[in-house]
Amino acid sequence: MAPALLVLGDMSIQGNIKPARSLTEPLQLAKDNGAKRALIPIENKRNFLDVSAESWSMWTRSSW
Repeated sequence: MAPALLVLGDMSIQGNIKPARSLTEPLQLAKDNGAKRALIPIENKRNFLDVSAESWSMWTRSSW
C-alpha cells in the first residue's frame, strides 16, 4: 500500500469487502492525519451524499 492511503470497509473471512459503516468521520480523521487518497467500497456509493462537497474537495481524485 502507498503511504497516506486510507482503506475503508471490513474484510470477511472469505475475503469479501463489506461496506464501511460511515464515511464522514473516517474521511475527516484520515485527512487530519495526512491521508491523501482513500479506497472506498462501491457498496458505500449511497453514502457519498452524506459527505460535504468541502470534504471531498480535500482529496486527490483518481480512478482505476
